[in-house]
Amino acid sequence: MAAASRKARDQIRAALDAGENKQAARLASQNLLKKSKGAPGEAQGLALKALRAIALARDGQERDAVTLAREVERAVEKDDETARLCSVAFKELREIYYLPPSRIDSRRYPPLEETEEVTAFLDAVAASTTGHFERLLPSALRLFSRFKNPRYLQWALVCMLLHDASPASKATWALAAKLMAKLPALEPSMSEDSHYSAQLMSTAEGCCERRDNYARLILMLSVLRQNGQHGEALDLLAAHNDLCLVPGEELALRLQLLLEGGRVLEAFQISEKLLDEQPFNTLFAENCIRLGLSLEAENVGTGNACLTPWKEKWEAEKQTSFEASQALLSLHRLRALRFFGGSLSDKSWTDERLHQAWTEPARSACISEIVSFVTTHGHDSRSFSTLRSLLGCCPSSMREMCLTALESLHGPWKEEVEKQLARMREGQMLAAADSEQKDAKHQSFSQLKKPLKRFVCLEKLLHALGRYKVVSSSSAAAVTAWVQLRSDLHSAAPEISDVADDLLLLTVDVLLLFDHHVCQLGGRDTPAPAPGQAELVGEGKTAEEEDMKDDAVEPLAQRRFFFAALTLLSSEVASRQPASASSASPASTHASPAFRALLLWLTGCMGLVETSRRLFFSSLDIKNVMLFSLGFPHALPLVDYGASPDVVSFSRLIQDANEENTNSLSDALIASFEEGTYSAIPEFLFIQPLTSSSLFTSLVDLDATLSQPLCASAPPPSSVSLHEFSYCLACRQHRSFTASPSSVSALLLLFSASRRAARAGASGFSADLTSLALSLLATDGAEAEPKTARLGLLCLDKETVALNLSLPTFSSSRVRHLSDPIQRSLCLHRAETTKREEPRVDGAAQQVEAINRAGNEVPFVQAAEALERAVVASQTLANPWTPVAPARLIAAEALEALPRCRSPDFLRLVHSLASSSSSAERGDSGSSTAATDCEARSVACQGEREEQLLCSLYGPDWTEETNATGNAIGGGNALRTSKATEVMTRLIEGIPKRIRMRRLTLLSLLPPSAFPSPVTLSSVCHHLREELSELGSTPSSRCPSSCSLSAPSTASTPVFSPSSSLSGVVVGWPSLGATLPTGCALTEGTAPRPNRSGAEPLLSVWMHGVDMLDASQNVLQNSRTARKQHVGCGTVESEETAESSSFLVSLDSFVRGASALFAVSLRSIRHGFAAFLGARFGRTRREKFERQTASEEKERKKGRRADGDARADTNEDSREDRCVLPIWDAFYILASFAKFPLATAAAAIRNALTSGGSKKEEERMRQAILKKIALFIIDLEEVQAEAKHLARAADDLSDDDSDDKGDANVHHMAWWMNTSVELGGSGKVLRFPFTETKAFSMAARNLARDALASYAHILSCISKALAARRQWLLEAASSSADVGSG
Repeated sequence: MAAASRKARDQIRAALDAGENKQAARLASQNLLKKSKGAPGEAQGLALKALRAIALARDGQERDAVTLAREVERAVEKDDETARLCSVAFKELREIYYLPPSRIDSRRYPPLEETEEVTAFLDAVAASTTGHFERLLPSALRLFSRFKNPRYLQWALVCMLLHDASPASKATWALAAKLMAKLPALEPSMSEDSHYSAQLMSTAEGCCERRDNYARLILMLSVLRQNGQHGEALDLLAAHNDLCLVPGEELALRLQLLLEGGRVLEAFQISEKLLDEQPFNTLFAENCIRLGLSLEAENVGTGNACLTPWKEKWEAEKQTSFEASQALLSLHRLRALRFFGGSLSDKSWTDERLHQAWTEPARSACISEIVSFVTTHGHDSRSFSTLRSLLGCCPSSMREMCLTALESLHGPWKEEVEKQLARMREGQMLAAADSEQKDAKHQSFSQLKKPLKRFVCLEKLLHALGRYKVVSSSSAAAVTAWVQLRSDLHSAAPEISDVADDLLLLTVDVLLLFDHHVCQLGGRDTPAPAPGQAELVGEGKTAEEEDMKDDAVEPLAQRRFFFAALTLLSSEVASRQPASASSASPASTHASPAFRALLLWLTGCMGLVETSRRLFFSSLDIKNVMLFSLGFPHALPLVDYGASPDVVSFSRLIQDANEENTNSLSDALIASFEEGTYSAIPEFLFIQPLTSSSLFTSLVDLDATLSQPLCASAPPPSSVSLHEFSYCLACRQHRSFTASPSSVSALLLLFSASRRAARAGASGFSADLTSLALSLLATDGAEAEPKTARLGLLCLDKETVALNLSLPTFSSSRVRHLSDPIQRSLCLHRAETTKREEPRVDGAAQQVEAINRAGNEVPFVQAAEALERAVVASQTLANPWTPVAPARLIAAEALEALPRCRSPDFLRLVHSLASSSSSAERGDSGSSTAATDCEARSVACQGEREEQLLCSLYGPDWTEETNATGNAIGGGNALRTSKATEVMTRLIEGIPKRIRMRRLTLLSLLPPSAFPSPVTLSSVCHHLREELSELGSTPSSRCPSSCSLSAPSTASTPVFSPSSSLSGVVVGWPSLGATLPTGCALTEGTAPRPNRSGAEPLLSVWMHGVDMLDASQNVLQNSRTARKQHVGCGTVESEETAESSSFLVSLDSFVRGASALFAVSLRSIRHGFAAFLGARFGRTRREKFERQTASEEKERKKGRRADGDARADTNEDSREDRCVLPIWDAFYILASFAKFPLATAAAAIRNALTSGGSKKEEERMRQAILKKIALFIIDLEEVQAEAKHLARAADDLSDDDSDDKGDANVHHMAWWMNTSVELGGSGKVLRFPFTETKAFSMAARNLARDALASYAHILSCISKALAARRQWLLEAASSSADVGSG
C-alpha cells in the first residue's frame, strides 16, 4: 500500500515537472477517490491533497487550491513531505498577489524537488525579520551547489552583503568577490545610445530579463564597492549604463562611487550635472552644496570658487523660483554646519556650539535671506516646513534676531489682508447687484489668497519663534483677531476659508498657553473691577462667573481655556461633516486631518473616550502602521481612566494589525528575493519592528494583561480569579525564570539604569533601556533579538506631525544631518585624509600599521554608531540607510541605521552585573543587622553598576549626548513653544515609566514560589518604591534612609508636598500627560492653588500596598521580632503588641488611606457630573442631580449610624481637608487604585495568609488580618454601589434631551463661556469675545453632552473593576495554600 501510494505521488510529481497541471490534478483526484474507498492513511491522503492544490494553483484555479491547502494546513498530524508540499502550495498562491503580472506571465516552474528547497529557504527569509541573513548563507550556497541556478548564487551574495558589519566582514566580502566571478557576465551595450528595444520590452520575458540584469548589476556594483574596488565599479557602470531604470540613476550611482573613492572634485562635477538635469530637485542642490563646501575646505584646485556660479544663478532666480531661494537657505545652513561633519563621532548639538558655528556675518546674511524668502515665497505651502528645518539648526540668539526682523512685517501684511478682504466684500455686493461683475469677484479671490497665505505663514513663524509663548494682551488680541479673520473669511469667501485653517491651530495652541497660565495662578476668577478698569470688565459679573463659585464648577473652571480650545476644534470638525451624516458624530472626512488629530489628543486628555473613539475609528481611517502612530491618544485615555473592556478590545486590534503587518512584510521580503529588488530589504526590516516590538505595543499588551480580570462581562463570581490570574502569569514567566535565574535581576538592573538616565534628562536613553529590559525576558529564557529591543518609541515622528507648531530640537536636527548619505561619505573621507596627513615622528612603523589597520575597518561603522546613538538619544526615527538618491546599492550599513545587535560582550556584562547584584542581595538578607550595615555599600555598588552599564552602551560621555536640556523629545524650556506639541511630548515621554510600573506590578502579583529566590520579591518592591517616590516628589537619592531593600519594616511612606511636581512636568496640565494626575485641586478654607494633592492619596495608598507586599513573605517572623523587642524593653505583651507587625501596620494604613481616597474621588465625581449637567441642560437639571445625590448620601450615613459605624461621622463631615478634584482626576485615581494598589494588596494578603507557622500564631495573625479586610470590603462595596448609582443617575438625566425651562440665556451657558484671564500683578483682565457667541454656546453644550456620555461609561467600567477586585480580596482572605506551589 505504501509503495503504491509512493508511486502515485511520483506520477503526480512527474506530471507537475512536465507542466501537465491538468493531468496532475486529475491523477491526484483519482488516487484520492481510490484511497477513500480503501480507508488510506491520513498522511498519504494529505500529501495527495497538497499535490492537487499545487496543480490547481498552477492551472489557474486559485479558489479550489486555497480550499485544499487550508484543509491540509489545519491537519494536526502531517509528515515532512506533506508539510513541504503545503508550503509550496501557499508560496505559489501568494506569488499571484505580490509578484508583478509580467513575472507571473513569464515564470517557469522548476522541478518540484527544487521548488521545495527554494520554499524552505524563502520561509526562513520571512522568519528572519531582524536582519540575521548570515544564518541563511549556508542554505543559499547549498541551493546553488545543488541546482546550479545563478539566482541562488545572487541570494548568497545578498546574505553576505547584508551581513552585520564588523571587522570580520572583510573576509566575507572577499569571498563574495570570488563568488561573483561565477555569475554569468552581463552583455555590454552595443553602442552608447542603445537601450532595450520597445519590441522586447513589450513582452513579459523582455521586462523580466531587463529587471534581472539590473538586479545583477546592482549586486555586482555593491560587491565591488564593499571591497573598495571603486574604479572597477565605475567601469562596470559605464559599460552597462543602459540598464538603469530611473532617469538620473546612472549619474547618482557614479556620484556615490566617486565620492566613496575619494574623488571629491569629480563627484562635485557629477552633482552639477544632476542639478542641471533636474534643477527643481532640492536634494540634488544640497548634494552639490555639501560637495562644494568640502572642496572649499580642502582648497582643491579652484575649489574656493566652485559654488560661486551656482550662488549667482540662485540669486538671480530667487524672486521667481522657490527652489532657488530654498537652495540659498540650504547654502547658509550647510556653510555654518560644515564643521559639525568633520568627525564621525560628532558630539551633541548645544546652543553654545551652534552659537560658535554661526558667525556674525553669517547670521546677518541668513536672516536677510529668511526675510526675503518669506516676503517672496511665503504664500507657498512649503515655506513653513523649509524655514522650520533651518531654524532648528540656529541658536537661540539667532532666533531672537529673526523674530525681531519678521515682526516688522506683521503690521503691514495684516493691513493688506484686511484691505483685500474689504475689497472682496465690495466685489460681492457688486456681484449681487449686477451679474456681470462675477469676474471681479473671482479676481478679488485671487488677490486675497496670496497675501492671506503669506500672512498665515508669518504668524506660524512668529509663534514658533516664541512671540506668543508669554501670556499678554498681544497674545489675547492675536487670538481674537485670528478667530475674527476666520469668521470673516467663512462668511465672505467660503471658497478659500480653508486657507486660514492654520489660524485655528494657532488659536488652540495659544488658548492652551492661557490654560497653563490660569493653572499657575490657581484658577482665580476675574476680580471685581478696579476703578480704572471698568472699561475692561464691563458691568460687573455675569451669572456664569457666579456659577464658577459653586463647589461643582470651581475646580473645573480652572480649565476653562482648555475646554474653550476643545469647543472651537469640535465645532469646526462638526461643521464640516456631510449633510447626510449623523449629527452625533463630530468626525468627518471633510475636516482637516490636523484638526481631527489634535482634537483626538485633547479629548483623550480629559477622558472624553466616546468622542475619541468616534474620531479614531470613524474619521482617521486607521490601517496597519497608522494604528501604531495614532493609537497613543486613543489607547492611553482608555488605560488611564479605567475603560478596561475597551483596553482589551484595542489590544486585540493591535494584535490583529500586527499579525497582518507581519504577514504582509514577510511576503514583501520573499518577493524582494524572487524579484531581485534586494535594496528594499532594509525598508521591510525597518517597518516590521515598529509594530511588533515598539514600546507602545508592549505597553498595550501589559495594560491588556492587567485589565483582563477587570472587564469580565459575566458577574464577578465568573470573572478571572486571583488564583487563575497568578497561575497563568506564573506559567507565562516560568520558563524565563528557570532558564536564566539572573533574568529578573537583569530586568531590575536595566530598569534602575533607565530611571537614572531619566533623572539626567536623557529620556531617549531611558526609553531604550526600558525596551532592552523587556527584550531580555524572552519567553524561551534566552536573549531576545537585540535588534527589536533598540527601537526608541514608535513610528510617530514628532517633527512631521501636521499639528506640530514648534521648531525641531537640536537632537532631531542632528539626526537629519548625520543621516544624509553625502555627509556620511564626506565624514569618512575627511577622517581618512586626516589619518594619512598625521605627522610621523617616533614610532613611525606603529603609526603606519595603525593607519593600515584603520583602512581595513568596515566602511561607515563609526558613522553608523554615531547615527544610532543620536537616534536613540533624540527618539527621532531615521529612515534606513540609503545611498545617494535615487540609486540604491546593497550594503551592510543599510542595516546599521536600524537598531543594531548587541555584542556578546555587552550581554555578558549585563548578566554578570545582574548576577553580582542578586548574590549581594542574597548575602545581605541573612540578618537585619547585616542588611543595615551593608545597605549603604549596596546602594553605592548599585550606582556603580548603573554607571558601568550606561557607559558601555552610550559611552563615558553619555550625559553630554542629550545635555539634559534641549535634546529631549520636545526640547528644553527655551525651545518648547507649542503647547499642543507639549501635550504629545509628555504623553510619549511617560511611556517608559508606565511600562516599568506595569511590569513591576505584574511581577508583584506572582506567588513567592515563582521567584528564583526569596529576595527577588523584596527587590521588586524596592524598585516599585523607587518609581513611586519619583512620582510623588523630587527623585529620591540613593541613600540608606530612602528605602530598604531587605528590611520591609523600615520602608517609610514618603512625604508628598502639596506643591511638588514631576521633574520637567508643567503643573496644571491634563492628567493624561503624566503617570499620575496633575490637575489643580480645590481645598476648602484656603486659596486655590496649583498642587498635586490629588495624587497624594493614590501614591500614599499605593506605597502602603507595596509595603504590605514586602512584609507578606515573613509576617510571623516580623511579629515575633516585634514581641521580642517589647519583652526586651520590659513592656507587657498585649493584643495590640502582638499585632504590631509591619504587615498589619501597612494594612491598617492602606485601609485608612483607601477610605480617604474613596471620599475624595466620589465627592469630585458628584461635583463633576453636576457641573457638566449644568453646562448641557442648565442649572435646574444640575440642582436636581445635586439634591438627589445629597439625599441618598444622607440616607447612607443614617444607615451607618444605625449600624454603629463610627466612620459615618469621621469619614466625610469631620474631615478638615475637603478636597475637590476635577472629575477626570477622580476617575484616574479610582481606576488606578483598582488596577494597581488594590491588586498589589490582594497579592500581599494572599502571601501573608499562606505563609507557614505554628497553628496558634497563624490563626491569631489570620484573625487580625481578616478583621481589617472586612472593614475595607464594606467600604469597597459602598463605593461600588455609589459609582453604579451615579452612572445610572447621570444616564437618566441625560436621556431627556429637552432643555430646562427658564431663562435660557443665562442658565444654559457652560462654565467655560465668557472666558477671561487676569494678567498677574497688573490687575488687567483679558476677555475673549468669541466665547460669548451663540455658536460657541451650542458647541459647548454638545461638548458637555459628549462628556456626560464618556464619563458615565468610564464610571460603569470602574464599578465593574472594583467588583472584580472585591472578589480577589475575598479569594485572598480564604487562601490556604500557595497557588504557585504546583
